[in-house]
Amino acid sequence: MTDQVDAEPDNDLNCPPETARSLEAFKDDESSYKCQDTKAMTSIADDMKALNDNLKVLNIKPERNKSVDDVAHDSDEDSVDSNEWESENGGSDFEENDQEGFENKETLYTREATGALTKGLNKRNKRTYEPRDYQLELAEKALRGQNTIICAETGTGKTWVALYVIDKHLSQASKSPKKVAFMARTGVLIKQQSNRFKKYLPHYNTKLITGDDEDSRMVDAFIPTNDIICFTPQILVNSLDSGNISSLSKFSLLVFDECHHTRGDEPYARLARKYLVEKANGQKELPQIVGLTASIGVGKSRTVEEAVDYILRVCASLDVRPPLSTVERCRESFKKWVNTPEEETIKMMVKNPDPCKDILLEAMEDAEKLLEGRKPFLCSFNKCAIRIN
Repeated sequence: MTDQVDAEPDNDLNCPPETARSLEAFKDDESSYKCQDTKAMTSIADDMKALNDNLKVLNIKPERNKSVDDVAHDSDEDSVDSNEWESENGGSDFEENDQEGFENKETLYTREATGALTKGLNKRNKRTYEPRDYQLELAEKALRGQNTIICAETGTGKTWVALYVIDKHLSQASKSPKKVAFMARTGVLIKQQSNRFKKYLPHYNTKLITGDDEDSRMVDAFIPTNDIICFTPQILVNSLDSGNISSLSKFSLLVFDECHHTRGDEPYARLARKYLVEKANGQKELPQIVGLTASIGVGKSRTVEEAVDYILRVCASLDVRPPLSTVERCRESFKKWVNTPEEETIKMMVKNPDPCKDILLEAMEDAEKLLEGRKPFLCSFNKCAIRIN
């Protein structure tokens, strides 16, 4: 007679009890589990063998003596060398949970072997930032609380300078409440900067407002509960025009990205005029203004005097006293991060006289003479045509 074992009842009292199962059934299940485990191990071994074969084809040698911590340490050193700063377009977006699944310490491959390993073990995204020396120089005037325009070439990290200035500005909130408005002209740019603030300044509340939602009509409601508010300048213009925001003094710092667009009837120019009107009316608690640009430009100026006058007008609109915030002391280190185009002189080959050119010019002159001679006839013809109509 076969031995019978009662199955353990389910915790749910409403479930019907399971029927008794034989010991042989349990043994069969155990053997099936072992078989599945053996197949899984075989599959992993096959995958490792395939990866080794691929590495040999690529002429890449695995680093078998390095642990996960060693590779992570190497990544940290790389991040120090790169100053943990990415390009003007923003940093890398590595997630902390990406390192799951890379716990095998027997065989680890170099970063060249697979991009997934780099993404899993790279710890350079520490949500910290260390400004370079020339970036500190660019931030000096803004850190003193003065209105300024930070002017530096594209790709040198002006928005990182703005992030650094905003961080220092908000750290003084113990003295008085600080509210920052960061403005960019397009929705894509403003979303990018909002993500950067949330990532590198997580200790401050950042609110993104776009024209696609109802939040753009109630900006004032988000000021008390947020430290940084990101929007396009038109949203702030609309809020001021509608009365949703009574004054620019609601903010303590205004950042104008691409401030060279402060001209004509652009939203930046309208905000600048509002600022100057409030200042003329005796408003004392006006926000600090920081502009960012690669070049203010010269407009339609044709002389040096006109160009200087154009630049001064932009500065006056933003209530900025020259000089601008530019790199002077740290030029050598600054050059390392600037893509300077190489000049090359290309000599043009001297063309031989073209015989067709003279023939065409002569034919054109003859045609012009014929037209000149028939001009009275053409005029009278046009008059007749007008009368007929």
